Amino acid sequence: MQTVDKYDDRALVLSYAAFTEEALGELLKCFLKRGDSADRLLDSSSSPLGSFGNRIKACHALGLISNIQKTDFEILQRIRNAFAHAWDGISLDRADIADRLKALSGDNFGTSKMTEGGRSALIGSISVRCLELQLRIQRFRNGHEPRIEDNWYHLGGAFPKGTGSTEEGENE
Repeated sequence: MQTVDKYDDRALVLSYAAFTEEALGELLKCFLKRGDSADRLLDSSSSPLGSFGNRIKACHALGLISNIQKTDFEILQRIRNAFAHAWDGISLDRADIADRLKALSGDNFGTSKMTEGGRSALIGSISVRCLELQLRIQRFRNGHEPRIEDNWYHLGGAFPKGTGSTEEGENE
């Protein structure tokens, strides 16, 4: 894979956004109960959790991403939308985009936060956020994070498997 430094502004923004949107979807898949219901929530952009914005909100509401991650992803989403809907005269240097870039967390792989905005803020902050997502996904895949499992009770007295009840699994 090419390094992102070589991408033009549009390719950089759209690539980061596409990767992040996909990773958020994968994080949700790792967390949600396996099956058709979860798949249908995520399968397409018209699914309830199919859009970038809805994936950000869902991951945050479920505690899968932090406030800082949510904010950085929402900024990326707004910048992505600006690039996706404008053909001419758009760059990371445009005033409204530059202001959004200054609002990024400034986290990077160094020991101190970045203070300048622009391209380096986007690359630094969003690269860190993408790595954090991938690490969280790997924790789920390796069994270090719990996924949602059945946790229900019927008034008729049947209990799901694994609850320790003497009536386990009567109504699967």
